[in-house]
Order: sequence, then C-alpha cells, then structure tokens
Amino acid sequence: MNAHGFLYQPNSPSTSKDWINQPYTSTTHSTPARGKLFWSQIDTALFSKGVDAWWMDATEPDLMPSPPTLEGQQTHMNPTFLGTGSRMLNAYSLVNSEGVYTGQRQAAPNQRVFILTRSASRPAAHLRRPWSGDITSTWTAMAKQIPAGLGASISGLPYWTMDTGGYTMQRQVQPAAHDARQPGRVARTERALVPVLHLHPAPPRAWRTPPARDVDAGDDSPAFNAQLSFDRLRYGPLPYIYSLAG
Repeated sequence: MNAHGFLYQPNSPSTSKDWINQPYTSTTHSTPARGKLFWSQIDTALFSKGVDAWWMDATEPDLMPSPPTLEGQQTHMNPTFLGTGSRMLNAYSLVNSEGVYTGQRQAAPNQRVFILTRSASRPAAHLRRPWSGDITSTWTAMAKQIPAGLGASISGLPYWTMDTGGYTMQRQVQPAAHDARQPGRVARTERALVPVLHLHPAPPRAWRTPPARDVDAGDDSPAFNAQLSFDRLRYGPLPYIYSLAG
C-alpha cells in the first residue's frame, strides 16, 4: 500500500499507538486503484477459498489523533480521492465498500455481495449493511437503537442492524452489579425482527472479571429459552423482512 501511495501520510511519522498497541503507520485511504489492490488480496486469501461475507470493521477509519476529533479527522484523513479531508470527511467507508463490492461482482456476477460495516452513508446504500457500532449493554443504549434504526431506514439504509444485547460491559461504563441482568437484556432486545440478527458481545478479555452472559450455552434458563423461542420465530418472517428492506 505504501509503495503505491495508498497511505494517509499524516499518520506515518506518528509514534503513538492505537487501541491494540500498534503504531498508526498503515492507515490506507481509498481510491479505485487501492480498492483493486485490496480486493486482489481478499480474493487470493479468502474469496477464492469460499469465504463470501465480509465484516469490514472500523471503516471510519481509525486515525490519529486518538481519541478522534473533528479537526484531527479533517487533517489526518487527507487527501482523499474525491477531495480534501475537510470537504470529503466520511467518503472512506463508501469508497472502501465499493472496492470490495465491485471486485466480487466482477469475480462472481451472479452472486449477491454481503458487507457488514460499522460506518456508512446514504450514497450507494446497496453496497453494505451498516450497524450502529459498539453500543453499551444498557437499557438506555437499547432504547436508543429503536429510533436510530427507524431514522436510518427512512433515510435509505433499511438493511440496518445493531448489537442485539449490546457489545460492551466494561466496568467504567457500567457497574459490576448490573452484570447479572445481562441475560435479560440479550433476551429482550428485538432480536426477532431486526433486519440483520447481529449478536456481537465483547470478548471476555474486555471485562475485568468473567462476564455473566452465558445465555447461549444451551442451559435451561428462562433467558436462554426466550432467545431460542424468538430465534425460531424469526425464521418465519425472514423472507418478508429481507424483501421489505430490499
């Protein structure tokens, strides 16, 4: 990527580390040429071996400075293929998804492309299915997903989803005393009728102590049985949900 000039240069000299303790030295910008190179790597390593659904996380993209600011995004997400970082701030996700979408359609013209991305915009909504990001596992966050999803849908992004049950239960976000309520939160979110059922709990290392969300372990708890019931219910209207989004 660097040899072809596909890196955001403002990040390259940085000695700061990102959230997985790696230097911000390899953040790529999106151009059609970069998209072709990126797809060729995906095709060789994955698509040609049968993988055909793409979870393209962090398509904001992850940039210096951290935590991100509007001014920092404008200076460090620059230049873009379509213009300056300040003018085309959020174009990355669109062009990034286009590269994968176009590449797969050329490789397999009769196959639909499935892309799940954490960042999206209205143009070319058929390219990807956005979800609302790594929300906290709280009733407050759950309640906000309903108007957020309705707003996204009427804006032209109907195949939208969320982390059913929430993502993070980190102690700085939520007191440990609330952890025991997690199975109920997972079971009582609208898992039957969301366009995409996206159960995305944070991995155990994200907690300071083992989490209390073993509702998918096959036990005979009320929370597990409630989830099982709604998962079975979901298969009935699934063609309708999919067609309605289309």
